[in-house]
Amino acid sequence: MRTTFTLILLSFCTFLFSQTFTKITTGPIATDTPTGGYAGVSWVDYDGDGDIDLFLNQDFLYQNDGNGNFTRIFNSGIVGISIGYNNGNSWADIDNDGDLDLVLVNRSSNGVFTNNGDGTFTKITTGDIATNLNAWSAAWADYDNDGWVDLVATHPCGISNPCHTNWLFNNNGDGSFTEITNSDVNMGLRAYTVGNWADFDDDGDMDLFIGSGEVSVNSKDHIYINQLTETGSPDLVLNQTGVLFGDFRDGQNWNLIDYDNDGDLDAFVTNFKEDLPNDFYKNNGDGTFTRLTDADLGVHMVSEAAKWLANTWGDFNNDGWLDVFITADYLSPFGNHFYLSNGDGTFAHHFPAMANIIGTRSAANGDYDNDGDLDLFMNSTQSAFRGLYRNNLNPGAGENWINLTLEGTISNRSAIGAKIRVKATINGQTFWQRRDISSQNAFCGQNSMRVHFGLGDAASIDSLIIEWPLGLKESFTNISSNQFLQFVEGQTTAVLEPKRAAISLNVHPNPFSEATNITLQINSENNLDKQAIKLSVLDASQKEITTLFNGKKPPGIHEFKLNTSGWAPGSYYLILESEASIFSKTLIIVR
Repeated sequence: MRTTFTLILLSFCTFLFSQTFTKITTGPIATDTPTGGYAGVSWVDYDGDGDIDLFLNQDFLYQNDGNGNFTRIFNSGIVGISIGYNNGNSWADIDNDGDLDLVLVNRSSNGVFTNNGDGTFTKITTGDIATNLNAWSAAWADYDNDGWVDLVATHPCGISNPCHTNWLFNNNGDGSFTEITNSDVNMGLRAYTVGNWADFDDDGDMDLFIGSGEVSVNSKDHIYINQLTETGSPDLVLNQTGVLFGDFRDGQNWNLIDYDNDGDLDAFVTNFKEDLPNDFYKNNGDGTFTRLTDADLGVHMVSEAAKWLANTWGDFNNDGWLDVFITADYLSPFGNHFYLSNGDGTFAHHFPAMANIIGTRSAANGDYDNDGDLDLFMNSTQSAFRGLYRNNLNPGAGENWINLTLEGTISNRSAIGAKIRVKATINGQTFWQRRDISSQNAFCGQNSMRVHFGLGDAASIDSLIIEWPLGLKESFTNISSNQFLQFVEGQTTAVLEPKRAAISLNVHPNPFSEATNITLQINSENNLDKQAIKLSVLDASQKEITTLFNGKKPPGIHEFKLNTSGWAPGSYYLILESEASIFSKTLIIVR
């Protein structure tokens, strides 16, 4: 009888919430074989072409071709990467040069890789930060408010040996870093898991949350309060007293989010120990927190124990309220859990395609197909479940949205730590929503740093306020829904549309056997049509194999056919050169 009731309940929930996800089953992003470990997932626009790419910390970098397809960049285009038991990654513009750089950590080595802007990366091999980062996770943030992102890397002593303290590096702003060795952050040997920066107390400096991860024994998490605003010195002081700070758990992935749209950051953390449920805290707005119960939330969100790992938050149904997807390694009654907000502080348990699955480690969300809703990639130890799940929301009337990209000029270029608030009237109710830009909010990885808001039936945003990391506040009004917009710090006179890339270069299929199609789009406003361009293919030794075009092309879309009959299988490079820039894509020939 109980089994029958459960099936009826699942069927009812599926009917009640019509939103669905479709698993992508073609292309390398679907067919690559998952490996062991707790590899983190991140959505990042590493090539700056206006669509988000996917990095999976198994040395897989998938370049978004802009047409629903992805190209795998083998070994991530990174020289010197250590393939092994990979864990965390975090992306930010560490040198403020306009592209995203990478820190990559695992249980043995790796480090920091700067983006060369041409699809390749260079590992930093000198200075303090050149150390092998035998760590579980890493995260960037400007904790000393000097306009340059700094780095924390956490070490899980007892899970990974030999034991080491955490690492904390200060960005000197000249391409070098100084290791900080006298902070509370790197005192003592503990099973530190995922670290995440957030200004949870809204005092203008970034605080740090690190899970405890002791596994065999419950312990307090490691939460450090930044004293920069209070004392003028960015000291990170450990606080383990009171509700949230002093509670015992086996903490994994902290997220600081405004789930109830009251303007402050609430806190959610997953627990991995099999007898511990997850913890959820409401921010009281006075520096204290209240621990939420199932009765407060309307579902069994904080009472079911399992091997919980990731929690990734986003407005998946565009109704103006944050939802959450929580992953379960195993021992979960239903596998992964997906909760949709009811818009009143409570949630409903939902059962889309990526739920009811175990063996899931990391997950991250972002709008990879630029259709206005949030899609999800989850990493699983099981090939049948790991993969990309496209959101089928089909935004339109009643499911409006806006997606924002922020670029710092005085603040760090990635705008990590920025606070964005929008006010809109949705279904007759006027309220504010808040998002904060983070570099580590998806269990050893990160959601897209493009800021997505669901707007329901609101045709426009009444007000938009951006609080940049270094304190500048800018306000905008009457912004139409269903747009991708870019904001540059200090430019207050207008909302800027995203910079259109001078070119869009797509290859399909890729990988391929004998031939592939190349599509080149030239945008006239970038004056590329007035420049001579060269489109050629190089082999792995950088020797030019063939030239597809050399001259000038008018604005528009141009098609090329590349026939590689007789070529050896392997990696080749499609190079587009103009007078101002070089753009490249990796071609993979298979037999």
